[in-house]
Amino acid sequence: MAGLSVNDKTTIYGDRLELTFKGKPLAFGKSCSLEISADTLDTSNKMSADWMEYLVGKLSFTLSSNTLLTYSNSSAEGEPELAKVAKFGDLLATMVERNPIDFAISKIKKDDSTGDYSSEFDFVTGKAVITQLSISADDGQIATCSVNLQGTGALTIGSEFKGTVIGEATE
Repeated sequence: MAGLSVNDKTTIYGDRLELTFKGKPLAFGKSCSLEISADTLDTSNKMSADWMEYLVGKLSFTLSSNTLLTYSNSSAEGEPELAKVAKFGDLLATMVERNPIDFAISKIKKDDSTGDYSSEFDFVTGKAVITQLSISADDGQIATCSVNLQGTGALTIGSEFKGTVIGEATE
């Protein structure tokens, strides 16, 4: 496709896309992912000949993230203010409560003068429940935490990413 190129204005670097809970970025996140799925309904019948036929059923989504493990809310001079981010303990407390939590996958920026994080825009937002939380501590390595979440309800696509249905007529 002529004239279309990848550049800093059209791409988002992975280190600027974070999973946030109620506006708090996940502390020391190393990765985050979103998987959206659709159930299919088998509509095959005698008139389908040799091919299966399907309709799209309900949509669902899952989230996951890996982070470095941290436990402190206090910060020494020059260290990040850990009370402003979501940590393992926060995730565990949320999981034990068994309530859905508001989340966003956001393009974030950090104000170097205050140390505050803010969202430039949200890629997606919604509610999810924590389904798995684990810690991994390999010899000689920094301990990590992973979290898996199951979406509940609709996933909202941010305005920066709204699209049109492929094949839909545009006028």
